[in-house]
Amino acid sequence: MGNTKRIFLVMATLLAAIVGGSNVVSANSGGTIPAPPESGPQVEGNFYINGYTPKQNPNYRNMQTVSDGTASVMETMWYKNPVNIKRPFQTKFYIYMDGTADGLTFTLQGQGPNAKGFAGEALGAYGNVRDEHNSYGGYIKNALSLEFDTYLNYDYSDTDYNNQYTQANGDHLAYIHPDESVPFQWEFAPHLKLKHYNFFHTNLDDKKWHQVIVTWQPNLTDQTGTISTEFDGAEVGDHTVPLSRFGNSDVYWGFTGSTGAEQMLGAVAYTQVIQQPTLEKQVRNLTKGETAYTDYTDAEAGDELEFKFTVANSKVNGIGNTWQDVSIKDALPEGLLAEDGSQTIKIPVGDVGVDGTVTKTVKVRVDKNEDTTLINTAEATGSNYYVNPVTLPSNDVRVNVKKTEFTKPVKLTMTDQIVDETYPDSHNATQTEVDDVAGGDKIDYTITVANTAAQSKFTGGKLTFDVPKDATINSLVVNDMPIPAGWYENKATANGQQIGITDIDLISGDTLAIKVNLTLPKKVTFDRYTTTPKIVGNDTDQSAYTATGDPLTMVVADDTISFTPQDINFGAHPTLQAGMVLDRTAETTAPNAVVKISDERRTKTPVSVTVKAVEPFREIDNSTAQLPAHLLFYHGSAADAVTQGVEIAKTTDGQTLTDVVWQQNEGLRLHVDGSTNQPGEYRTQLEWQVNMGY
Repeated sequence: MGNTKRIFLVMATLLAAIVGGSNVVSANSGGTIPAPPESGPQVEGNFYINGYTPKQNPNYRNMQTVSDGTASVMETMWYKNPVNIKRPFQTKFYIYMDGTADGLTFTLQGQGPNAKGFAGEALGAYGNVRDEHNSYGGYIKNALSLEFDTYLNYDYSDTDYNNQYTQANGDHLAYIHPDESVPFQWEFAPHLKLKHYNFFHTNLDDKKWHQVIVTWQPNLTDQTGTISTEFDGAEVGDHTVPLSRFGNSDVYWGFTGSTGAEQMLGAVAYTQVIQQPTLEKQVRNLTKGETAYTDYTDAEAGDELEFKFTVANSKVNGIGNTWQDVSIKDALPEGLLAEDGSQTIKIPVGDVGVDGTVTKTVKVRVDKNEDTTLINTAEATGSNYYVNPVTLPSNDVRVNVKKTEFTKPVKLTMTDQIVDETYPDSHNATQTEVDDVAGGDKIDYTITVANTAAQSKFTGGKLTFDVPKDATINSLVVNDMPIPAGWYENKATANGQQIGITDIDLISGDTLAIKVNLTLPKKVTFDRYTTTPKIVGNDTDQSAYTATGDPLTMVVADDTISFTPQDINFGAHPTLQAGMVLDRTAETTAPNAVVKISDERRTKTPVSVTVKAVEPFREIDNSTAQLPAHLLFYHGSAADAVTQGVEIAKTTDGQTLTDVVWQQNEGLRLHVDGSTNQPGEYRTQLEWQVNMGY
């Protein structure tokens, strides 16, 4: 959709006709026009305005006050980008009238940006039907008007409807050809009247906004165009004219309006611009739990708002092809801050196809604590949209800020986390401690401070935390905004380096999120390192306030395998017979471990474990006495002697070495080679070996 700004001028045509008596009409000589039902692109800067221009309401920039109660004035306003009548369009606007005469028009015209007609019943678009010589002229040329007429001029322009309506109840809409006048006799005198097409009777001057939708559909085969209108949802009807009526293909569109002897208030508010893409901007207050987007919201300092931008390129009312390389820029007013702390939002959109729509959202924060209204308009640009203005403005969004009185004590909550980016799986459940840290690791701190107390204000704050000596700070980000090294404190302490962030203010609902990425030195000088983030500042009543977070701890990896073999016992036996196989006792049989292992390596490379019997079984009091037996390692259906060493366990890459646990019929068992009944306690020595990278 194009950047179509529609400005609707409410022109009040007051005709005080004095023929055979005086027509007395009550007029509104002042008053207030209420807020329009919808916002839209602003009027100022986008229309050529001719004639009398009343003072405008700066709070509603898509509204144009055409008549402010001044008699015998006229205004025309034409959008600066002409419309191509060989292409269809649809536009929506609202009109408002309070008074008696005269009215306004929506007009398409090929005369130019300075076009204007007469005041009074001519509504700023038509000629002078009351010319004393009955010579009609001064109308806008090459034009077609849709009039909103609040006064039935029965003796001249509207005489065809005298038998149906009176001046008091003759409000109507109609299509008018401004160049067409018809002579007739009025009480033996020649007069002029205007020809009305699709006369539509309704109530206009009722101090209410009325919605108008105008649709234009050209027929290039027979070189005609058809205009149709909806007024508050009711069909006014269609009217077809030759395209030649406009003189050329590019015509100006806009509004005219006037008053005559009587006065009125009249205004128009437009929501769409013809044959341009559209940029709609809406807002909702996340802090207050709003779910629906509108064009205004109420807020307090510290509230988080979300803007929604919708770029559309309507098939009916867009530029007719893909809008390319579109981007959105939103210069925020003082009192609103983007997430990165800036006051400018830039959003890439890309291409928007015919009948395409793209939606983007961003969050902002209210940064002003006073009773005020913040009005904001965004703009979109695209590489192939070469009309003037090049930028496409959105509608206005209004944020009504209510001043908060801070009377309650502050309550700050701190949540801290630490992650080893190089070895991310090593941390406790709350992510306040990382194990197996090594030199050169990249470490992330996340420190979050929130003021959870209503109507409270924390000011002049300073947050501090430590990092190890010789650590390199790669980045420090506050609320998603990177902070250069010179903007925060960094001083040496007994615990390494203390980082300080100053000038912290947190009003009710505010959150401060700090993310720090650092690299440990290649050689760390600590086994265990702990820092406890702390923030100090002023409470609401300016008394001192301190809050501390969770201790953040780094434990250096020892990178070792702890290996503890248990004594193996084959029990007591009254006699031994050749061929017997003796099992281990329960102390070294599953579920109990033969070897207890703790694998603390950060990088788990493959390892294997072997065991070897160093000597025969000997009687402990007589080393010359040997037991006729030897150890075998049972695994599956095989049994291997351990006199030369045998592999009893191994791991693959990345696998942790765990305890050696054997069932009763597996692992080391004692095979008796010869019978003996010689008493004694026999022992042998085993050699266990862990082999790295088998």
